[in-house]
Amino acid sequence: MQKMARSWLLDLLCTPYIYMLAFLTLLLGFEASSLLAGQGSYFSGATSFFGRAPKSDECPAYFCNIFDDLEPWFAKGGITMEDINADPEAVTMKIQILNGTLYWRWTGGCSFTRTSFTLWAIMMLLERYPGQVPDVLFNVCCHDDPAVPAEKWANNASAIPPIFSMCSSEDHLDLVWPDWSFWGWPELRIPEWRTKSAQILGGKGRRTPLGKREPRAFWKGNAFTGRGPNQGLRQQLVGCSEPPGYENGIEAVNIFWDDEINKTETRLEEQCDHRYRIYAEGNTWSCSLKYALACASAALVIDPVYWDFYSRGLEPFRDFIPIERGDNMCDRLEMAVWWGDKHLQQATSIGEAAAHFIESSLSMERVYDYMLHSLRVYSALQTFAPVKEPALNPLLTKAFYVERPPFEKEFMEWEERASESPCRLKC
Repeated sequence: MQKMARSWLLDLLCTPYIYMLAFLTLLLGFEASSLLAGQGSYFSGATSFFGRAPKSDECPAYFCNIFDDLEPWFAKGGITMEDINADPEAVTMKIQILNGTLYWRWTGGCSFTRTSFTLWAIMMLLERYPGQVPDVLFNVCCHDDPAVPAEKWANNASAIPPIFSMCSSEDHLDLVWPDWSFWGWPELRIPEWRTKSAQILGGKGRRTPLGKREPRAFWKGNAFTGRGPNQGLRQQLVGCSEPPGYENGIEAVNIFWDDEINKTETRLEEQCDHRYRIYAEGNTWSCSLKYALACASAALVIDPVYWDFYSRGLEPFRDFIPIERGDNMCDRLEMAVWWGDKHLQQATSIGEAAAHFIESSLSMERVYDYMLHSLRVYSALQTFAPVKEPALNPLLTKAFYVERPPFEKEFMEWEERASESPCRLKC
């Protein structure tokens, strides 16, 4: 593995090994030697599947993180009712599926339309795979932050709350699965992922050769989000920018989303005309990563603290260029742009690899498959026979849809029954 990874990266960078290793370590600021040895993903906590390409009917390798996420409950012998009820304040909704019927109870607030589209995601899973979703009882958190701090629960002998969340980290035990934006983001008028990914992958910017795109690294977002380890990160990033000419190659723009609705430049397929795209976490993870990767620009990923369900399948210098945080972050971004401009073929390969990952391993079909396999493995760990929870109410899909306000309905795409089986887990 070490020899293969080192040979691959040498070919990629077209520079003698010892000089490139020193360059990467000094200027980009990460442990290049471990990356050259193929030791894990830059998105912390991930199982490394360096170089694995799934067969067409096999699930992408990152699906194996389902088992990693559930390891605490494998270790303790299963998921009990005591586990499920261990921390009700961390839960935003409780979900039960019995014989293909969805039951639920709202237990806490979710921002904007997240409640509606999280429920819609589960309904469409049942539409796509009728009769294949197991009987299961589980909790969901749709806040930005993970809900299960390891410090609080890891050594708890009696109960650990299994909660499906949108992201996790080395300091948390959340079960990660797809966030609401895959089914639509009405506030920003972003359609569901099947439509939006096709728009980006087939758009003018995506089709433009990297050498003919704007020779800058681009980021656009709300610079005033960020707490905990991400406090001030985006503001620092905006400070790296030097308008109006962006002579240092970094264009980082602060915006307020409420002012951007319906503006042409906010349409994500129109943001692919830059040679590089920067990914910077917000409060926690950011759902913007998938949109940036689909552009086939060379992605500059600022050291992430959090991961979502698919980012653990990304590999540094195959799918993105990693950038370390710290006082020298601006210099490292500038040097990454300088390196990409001097090695345009390699930068193009990185961008194309990311777009290929999006197209082949993050299709909407694979998003549903990840949900299905997560619930199957989870249900196998239940130590109880699921029976109807008296506090939960049935939720009928058509009635739910009819009751949605028009601006939500506009973005709710119905899922048809799958014509093929879900991908095969090979872990």
